Amino acid sequence: LDAQQIDYVRIIRTSSNTLLTIINDILDFSKIESDKIELEMTRLNLHECVEDVVSLFSLRIEEKNLAITSVIDPANMPSSFRGDAIRLRQILSNLVSNSIKFTEKGEISISAWVDKIPSETRAKNSSLSTYKICFSVKDTGIGIAEDKIYRLFKPFSQADTSITRKYGGTGLGLVISERLVSMMGGSMSVESKVGEGSIFHFFIKLEAYEQPSQIDASETLFDL
Repeated sequence: LDAQQIDYVRIIRTSSNTLLTIINDILDFSKIESDKIELEMTRLNLHECVEDVVSLFSLRIEEKNLAITSVIDPANMPSSFRGDAIRLRQILSNLVSNSIKFTEKGEISISAWVDKIPSETRAKNSSLSTYKICFSVKDTGIGIAEDKIYRLFKPFSQADTSITRKYGGTGLGLVISERLVSMMGGSMSVESKVGEGSIFHFFIKLEAYEQPSQIDASETLFDL
């Protein structure tokens, strides 16, 4: 292809991906609203989930000349959990995608740490240990005004309509993520300052299949 044809193909690809994202968001939101969405509880490797998200956005990160890092606290880390890996990746992907969209310079960082929940609070019908897994996705982007943060988790709404016009989006990604986190027994919150960036926090509760494995912290650090 010549240069002009390559530009046309890129426009078609970008438009197609945008349309696909909108369709998927609307379908997911419809399922959630009608209580038709179910979590698929399978084996979940926390390190693999985070690595997959970092790899997914490596090209976009490189194109914008940004950096992305991920750190998982390995202390008392089980090697395998019982949970929906696809939905966890969806939550992290939504947050990272937003961070990249609204960040022009600097970096995005993903952090995760694990706390064991006391046995007396675990489900009565389960013999597996339950863990509270906390995440944060931090960026150095444009930030959000404090008086507009409350709008982030409202369907079809964004903090600023001018931002919607400039950056696009359905206003459903965070809503879907927040609902999925709630289905996993957790909650989501955000800290932000205009011009300094944002930090999205959330936690979920998962049961662990195996005993904690000793993983060196340096093995879970990525910098692209």
